[in-house]
Amino acid sequence: MSLVMAFCIAGIDLDIVGGMWLTGVHINVISVANLVLAIGLSVDYCSHIAHAYITMPCVDKNGNAVNSVERSINALIHIGPSVVSGGFTTFLGVLCLGWSGSNVFRIFFKMFCLTIGWGLLYGIFVIPVILAWIDLNIPDHSALALSPGEQKKDRMTDRWNKNARKDVDEKWGFRGQPMPKVEEEGEIEMVEA
Repeated sequence: MSLVMAFCIAGIDLDIVGGMWLTGVHINVISVANLVLAIGLSVDYCSHIAHAYITMPCVDKNGNAVNSVERSINALIHIGPSVVSGGFTTFLGVLCLGWSGSNVFRIFFKMFCLTIGWGLLYGIFVIPVILAWIDLNIPDHSALALSPGEQKKDRMTDRWNKNARKDVDEKWGFRGQPMPKVEEEGEIEMVEA
């Protein structure tokens, strides 16, 4: 996974350097500082999709194995809108710099637009395609079973969050399946949603 991330971050930075040539930005202190910032922003765009891919369940609701294409699609469905929203709000934050009279601010604007554009392109299109293509061997999450003490702590967390469980069925696909209901004594019983 780290090689895929390194490949994408290097690709984003190379594409930004190419975009600098197209937009007339020369190598100077401001553009190099923005290239360093672009590495951090690129990690952000790509790592959310990669993390969602890794944490997707290896089996579906029926107990069938999930292939890497389905995992990539599910990762995009669950975290893709948030990544796009983050890129859009970052663009809105630097939009006012585009009309500045200062050359420094215009360089900042051009560089951030290149970073956001290439970061979103790699995060939304390139990373999921690469992950679907190479089919990483991700261990099953059932191997990470909780100990009895951790299960009790988990039930206490469920009791604390019982009001937040209304959105769980829509967001995580428990539609039509029994939802765990937390009783006041700390016992969990299954009820129909």
